[in-house]
Amino acid sequence: MKLVMNICLFISIQFFISPAHALSCYGLKDDFFIKCHGRACSGEFRAKEVHSFGACARRVIVEPVPEGVIAVLAVQVKNATSSDMENGVYQVSLVHRFYGSLPETASELTEAFKGEGLRVPKINVEKIDSRADLHVIKSGWETQETQQLLRAILYWTIEVSILLGGLFVIVKTFRRFRRSVTSYFDKSAKRLNIAGPLLLQAALFLTTFFLSFASPTGLLLISLVVRRSQEPSA
Repeated sequence: MKLVMNICLFISIQFFISPAHALSCYGLKDDFFIKCHGRACSGEFRAKEVHSFGACARRVIVEPVPEGVIAVLAVQVKNATSSDMENGVYQVSLVHRFYGSLPETASELTEAFKGEGLRVPKINVEKIDSRADLHVIKSGWETQETQQLLRAILYWTIEVSILLGGLFVIVKTFRRFRRSVTSYFDKSAKRLNIAGPLLLQAALFLTTFFLSFASPTGLLLISLVVRRSQEPSA
């Protein structure tokens, strides 16, 4: 029972702290918040997803809107909606392809619209309710940025800890593995059954393979408990 609980706890922790993953590596979202008055528009802030360590992982960064980008977005909004942006606050959303760098200048953004750097539809425009507080919206994004950064730090702290723990277990249990294997060939030695632990370890590996790159070493920690439970007492 303890073994099952340990396995469930290990998998749950990995699910909780792992950065967002997707099998197809969905593109990186790029949200621009723009305030328009008359024909003049100004950038309030930008909330963009950037690559994080891990398969398809990403996290949010909140930053000022780069200079010159508003003019490029205004043209693209007009092309997409056949109208200019009216007075109010807008959220202009893009989705960049996952593999590649995000545009940081007006010229790079222009090239992204001309090329294949954006997913279709290339632009999505949403007018924010006039009663909404833009400072509260920005604060929410900044909170999300902080939380995702802390989760990424925690994730890699546990990943490295698992790897170091796995290496420690490999060194400490080498003799145990050797005794288990040699017992099959030495008739005088007491035979130790390792088929069950090895099959369980393989099943656990297949189950948790996509949760963490350190899963194989993490499973060594679990298999140590299994091997001890399988060995006959002296």
